[in-house]
Amino acid sequence: MKTIELKSEIENNLVNYYANSITSSDFVSNHIRKFISIDEEKEEKICDVLAQSQIGWNNIECDVEGATKEQDAKMDEYLEKVASEILEIC
Repeated sequence: MKTIELKSEIENNLVNYYANSITSSDFVSNHIRKFISIDEEKEEKICDVLAQSQIGWNNIECDVEGATKEQDAKMDEYLEKVASEILEIC
């Protein structure tokens, strides 16, 4: 159950990270550490995943007026993929 809650927390807050609202270290502190404890090595790996995923996120096409259903689906799929990568590290 905790894994499902953590995955949801990650997916729901990745967009804030991509919008540069929070740093990768803050993301780990605010959205991962409240569920599990992780060491510095894992935090560094998660921060690397976040940094790399930012590039992929920026490359997803999105209409200026707002995302189409297809674009929305791609973004949701991407968030789920990144959340799964982070969970593997945890």
